[in-house]
Amino acid sequence: AALFLASDEAAYITGQTIVVDGGQVLPESLDAMTAI
Repeated sequence: AALFLASDEAAYITGQTIVVDGGQVLPESLDAMTAI
């Protein structure tokens, strides 16, 4: 992620939070989707 953000291709990204957690958030999101 750091290499991408340092590249010219990331010039369009402004004010965005990018979570780099190795998938730690994924199980929580799947539980929320099954509750709907």
